[in-house]
Amino acid sequence: MILLLLAFFIFNLITCNLYPTVWCDEVTYSEPAVNWAKTGRFTTTVWQLQPPGTFPAAYPPLYTLALCPWVKLWGGSVPAVRSFNFLLMTLAAFFFWWACWRCRLVGNFSGRIWAGISALLGFGMSYSYRCSRPDVLGMLILVLLLRSEEHTSE
Repeated sequence: MILLLLAFFIFNLITCNLYPTVWCDEVTYSEPAVNWAKTGRFTTTVWQLQPPGTFPAAYPPLYTLALCPWVKLWGGSVPAVRSFNFLLMTLAAFFFWWACWRCRLVGNFSGRIWAGISALLGFGMSYSYRCSRPDVLGMLILVLLLRSEEHTSE
């Protein structure tokens, strides 16, 4: 499973500039993190309903705050920002596979592999993780909650 997820991660890194094109939500989610990395200020300049240089209040800041150290380390280019979501999605797929195994949600080995990989293949999720969107962070948090439930029930 780890090799399959690594292959998906590498494929996404190689093809991240091909599709989809950068869109406005992607910029508004990642721009405060890029500003923090470059200037030390967690502000927005692209949101049309806020004055430039103010705290980004258009969206909840959890995803953007989680993106800050990543952008500081890898830069603010499109591949760098999108690779954060690739990492989150790879972790979410791995922990979903793990939960299918540990919680006995899927009985056989090949079914668990397909369950883990299926998290990467749905259009709704693949579009979200191929862009810089917070949906994937929410999915990872939900899968980690499932894992924590598994540990408390033992």
